[in-house]
Order: sequence, then structure tokens, then C-alpha cells
Amino acid sequence: MRRSTDRILTTHAGSLPRPKELREAWSRPSNNPQQEAELQHLLQKSVVNIVAEQKEVGVDIPNDGEFGKPMRAASDLAAWGRRRRARSRGGRRAHAHRWYAVGTA
Repeated sequence: MRRSTDRILTTHAGSLPRPKELREAWSRPSNNPQQEAELQHLLQKSVVNIVAEQKEVGVDIPNDGEFGKPMRAASDLAAWGRRRRARSRGGRRAHAHRWYAVGTA
């Protein structure tokens, strides 16, 4: 584990927006081993690129941005989408999650 006594190290948690070509590859059915190998190669290349981008902007502890999870959308807004829908119904939450339930009613 990386540590610092000089400053707080930066990182992030959760999904990062996927590149268009990776989203398209996840959308296509994998019918044969060659398609699966191409997807894995694209996934590996995409992770290398996103880690490099994080390092370039100063993220101390980069990660894969959850690129290994199949998604057809650019990013995963599931939790925030539930919160926005709940707020649009007058603050009533269908799925009250502790991390946003406090002070948002």
C-alpha cells in the first residue's frame, strides 16, 4: 500500500467512462474464440490507456476504472440515477442507501 507523510494521496473509486470502441466491442455477441481474444486485447489496451491518463493528470493510485465490467453506456450512473429520480419525486427514496440518505430528504 502506498503511503505519504507529506500529503494526501489521490485516487478514485468506481467506473470511468469507457472508450467508444470498447463499448461497441462489449455490445457485439462473442461467437468465437477469435472475437473473445480481440475483446480481451482491446480491454487490456483500454486499461493501459486509462491508467496512463490517470497518471498524467496526477492521480497517485490509478485503477482500471472498472473497465472489465461489460457496459454499453459510456459510464455507470446507476447509484446517482436512483438518487436523481428519488429527488424528482420530492425526496422520497425507493432505495434508501445509507451513503446518501443522511441530509438529502
